[in-house]
Amino acid sequence: MRILIGSALNYVDKDRRQMRKRRTTLLILTGAVVLLMLALLPSAKPAARITRAPDPPTATVAAPTAAPSPRPTDLPATALPTSTPAPFTFPPRSQVASVDIGGLTVEMAKQHVAAAIDAHKRTIALHAGDYATTLQTDKYLKLPSAGQLVDRARTNVRGQAPVRLPLQVSVDHPALTAFVDQLAPRLAQPAATSVISDAKALTETFTFAMSPGRKLDVPRSVNQIAREIIRPNGAQQVELVFEPAAIRRPPMAELERVLRQHATFWNGVAGFYVHDLLTGETISYNADTVFSGASIMKVPIMIFAYSRLGELDDEQHDWMQKMIIESQNLEANSLLAAAVSGSGTEAALQGVNEMTAMLKSLGLEHTYQLIPYESGDWLIQQSRLPGGGPAQEGQPPFTDPDP
Repeated sequence: MRILIGSALNYVDKDRRQMRKRRTTLLILTGAVVLLMLALLPSAKPAARITRAPDPPTATVAAPTAAPSPRPTDLPATALPTSTPAPFTFPPRSQVASVDIGGLTVEMAKQHVAAAIDAHKRTIALHAGDYATTLQTDKYLKLPSAGQLVDRARTNVRGQAPVRLPLQVSVDHPALTAFVDQLAPRLAQPAATSVISDAKALTETFTFAMSPGRKLDVPRSVNQIAREIIRPNGAQQVELVFEPAAIRRPPMAELERVLRQHATFWNGVAGFYVHDLLTGETISYNADTVFSGASIMKVPIMIFAYSRLGELDDEQHDWMQKMIIESQNLEANSLLAAAVSGSGTEAALQGVNEMTAMLKSLGLEHTYQLIPYESGDWLIQQSRLPGGGPAQEGQPPFTDPDP
C-alpha cells in the first residue's frame, strides 16, 4: 500500500514538472515574439522587462527550479530628425553675362541674367531720307537663354572659386540681309534725264541734264545695323547707306525725239546722222541732204594736215589751235598751204584741191572745198576762180550751195 501511494505521488510530481517545463518554453517563445515586434517598431516605448513569477512550492515533493527566462535586450534609441541643408549659392565674385551672381541661388541668378539678356531686345528706327521704319533686334540676334547660361555656370563651380561665363551674342546675318533686301526696291531712285533747251537762242541749242539716282547699299547697311543691335546700349536710330545709281546716257530714241523737235524751231532745212560706235545704233533725219560745209570743212583740213605733216612744229600747232578752237580762217589757209610744203594763197589753193581728191578717195563724194577761205577777191583778180559746184546735190530736200 505504501509502495502504491509512493508510485502515485512520483507520477503526479513528474507530470507537474513537465507542465512547468512546457509553461517555461511557452513564456520564452512569447517573450521572443514580443521583443521582435518591439524591434520592428522603433518609435514604440521600450517594453517592460518580463520576469516569471515563481511557482508555489508543493507540500510533499520539492520540484526542481526552472532556468530563469533570458532578459530581453534594450531596443535601439530612435534617431532624431536632421535639419534641412542650406541651399546652394554661387561663390563670391562669380559672374554670368557680366552680371554679379556671387551669393545668389540658381533661381535668383537666372532672374538677374535674364534681365541682362532682355536688355538686347530693343526696337530701333531705320531712316533713309524721308523714309522710316523700325526693327525688332531680338529677331536678328542669336541670344542664349538665361537658364542655359546659369546651369552651365553651376556645373563649372569648383569649391569657392569664382566662376565666370560671358554672354556670347551674334547677329543672324542671313535674316538681317533678307530684311534689308526687301527694303531696297522701295528706296531705289533711278537716274533721271531732262532736256534743257533755249528755243530763242540763235543756234537753238539744247543739253541733257542728268540727275543721279541712288540705290540701297545692302551689305554696308547690314553691317551698320549689326554694329548697333549687338550692343545693348547701341544707337536707337540707324541711317541706311546708299550708293549712287549708274548714270546712263539718254537712249538714242530720246535723242532722236529731241533733235527732230529742235529741227522745227527755225525756217529752213535741218538734217542729222548719229551713229553710236559702242552699240551700233543709228538715228538720222534728212541724212542724204547735202549742206554747205562752211566751217565744218576745218575738220577735213585738220585730217589733211596731219596726214601730210605728221608732227606739227610750234607755229603749225598754233595755227591748228586757232583753227579748231577759234575757227580762224587764215590759219586754216596756212595749214592747207603747209600741207603741200608751201605758203600763201596759191599754195592754199593747191592744198584745197589735193584735200578734195583725198576725200573723194575715201568715198566722200559730196564733201569738198573749191577755194581757200576769204580768197575770192584774190582769185578773181588772178582770174583763177574756179567754177561753182552743182546747183543741187544729194537727195531732197535740197539746199542752196555756197554763193
